Amino acid sequence: MLINIDNEKYEYFHDMEGNIFLLFNFKYYLITIDNNDNMELLEIENIDIFNDTTGIQKYGNIKNTNDKNTNTLRKKIIDELDKEKENDDLLSDEDEYDDEYKTKYTYLPEEKLYFTEHSDDEIDEYYEQNCKIYKFGNDAIMKCLNKTLDSPSNYDTLVIDKNTNIVLFKIESIYGNSYRILLYRTGEIELNIIGSKKKLFKINIDNSDPNKKTLIVLWKKSNT
Repeated sequence: MLINIDNEKYEYFHDMEGNIFLLFNFKYYLITIDNNDNMELLEIENIDIFNDTTGIQKYGNIKNTNDKNTNTLRKKIIDELDKEKENDDLLSDEDEYDDEYKTKYTYLPEEKLYFTEHSDDEIDEYYEQNCKIYKFGNDAIMKCLNKTLDSPSNYDTLVIDKNTNIVLFKIESIYGNSYRILLYRTGEIELNIIGSKKKLFKINIDNSDPNKKTLIVLWKKSNT
């Protein structure tokens, strides 16, 4: 997935463990989250030391609920739940409101935008991967590296078109993560510390050294 910033380009990749990399000026950077719940970019000196991999064998499919071609029972249920919430501004703890809606859609509101699926004959092979990877349409918007880290990512990843709210790509750990990052083509990255708060970051290009342009990540704001 190519991103354009100030007439410069960088590209997103992922590995078999769900880790996200950026390629800029022939250098790879790894997205990490530090002990203070901030996003960092770790510059990789030599990606060839990582393990070789054959790449993703199977992708699941993303169905977007606001896609005119999607007409499912789940979409209808979500629409009804949204109407109920809009019509009742005085909900109490005793209300028998849908548990999944209160938990998942409160802390992960983007879950209302899509759902995922794969065919039954793919299930066994699909779950042999440490992360589940889904794409929207025929082509994956983010390429898989032919190198991979030993350890799984500690965050799940979604790629979303901010203009249309279409979910284009998803990587989800089979172990469950406490972080989720939302990638946008604007260069913005939203970090969701699930159950706590959200932080917005921006990928920028550091031109301070005229002999070496590098990628940096800037904190923009936090939402509780």
